[in-house]
Amino acid sequence: MKKKGFTLIELIVVIAIIGVLAALLIPAMIGYIRRSKITSMNSSAKQIMTAASSAMTDIDAEDRPGIAITDFAGQTINFVPAANATTAPTASGMTNTNAMNRCRDKMWQYFDGLNNLDNSAVRFNANGIPVATAVVDNGYPGTNPMQFAVEDWRNNLTTALLLPYAENGQFAAAPTT
Repeated sequence: MKKKGFTLIELIVVIAIIGVLAALLIPAMIGYIRRSKITSMNSSAKQIMTAASSAMTDIDAEDRPGIAITDFAGQTINFVPAANATTAPTASGMTNTNAMNRCRDKMWQYFDGLNNLDNSAVRFNANGIPVATAVVDNGYPGTNPMQFAVEDWRNNLTTALLLPYAENGQFAAAPTT
């Protein structure tokens, strides 16, 4: 009478094959995850750029005394999530705080996802028009208009390093690894 089941050798061979397959597939899967998260961050950066452009159009159309689109000339606004996700994030980086807060509040109307990101920033050109955006969330970066490339991914990237990348594809300084 034959016994049913597998021998110890057969089980060891199967486990070894599974181990080899796992060693080959896990790094590839991590690369796919990284690529999808960076693509998502690039999309968020594009949405912020659209929100900033819409906010600047609104601010220019309102024609309120004391604040004009030229107040944003050559400025960078950094956004950090607010403690309460139902309110606009805090903003820093501009010399004209009133103009910065108006931009933030207008952008919040167009893209309330600013609170879902760890950090984001918008840079304006000499005419006060948004030219670059950068975002970081859970260590994954995104930029616009130049899309952040997966090949350039590093840990601990800040929006200050990413804004030059968004404009011309170059980092302001070497990213830390």
